[in-house]
Amino acid sequence: MKKILFIISLIISLLLTLCTPEKPKIMKAELILDAKATLGEGAIWNQKEKLLYWIDIEEGILHKFNPVSAEDE
Repeated sequence: MKKILFIISLIISLLLTLCTPEKPKIMKAELILDAKATLGEGAIWNQKEKLLYWIDIEEGILHKFNPVSAEDE
């Protein structure tokens, strides 16, 4: 009887280990462009150009950011 209970407890322990979701990975945000925008919005990624377009609404400026060169026009 003790062997059966031991085997059952091992099976339950194994199942709980396999079914427990992984701990979430900790990610940190990193500033790559200090644009000093008044109100930055509308970010759109252009897949062909590999550029990020976004708007500073308050200043009326359209930005084009290149993440490879870190240039913002």
